[in-house]
Amino acid sequence: MPRWLNSSHPDFAGRTPKQIIIEGEAQALIDDLNEIRAGALR
Repeated sequence: MPRWLNSSHPDFAGRTPKQIIIEGEAQALIDDLNEIRAGALR
């Protein structure tokens, strides 16, 4: 998990999930993860 939290994410302009959470945008990250979990194609 630490590796994922600190890896840049293409859907968020290269920011890491950790940066997204710190910047107060956790809901956008949660929404993205829910789409992946539901089987949304990337």
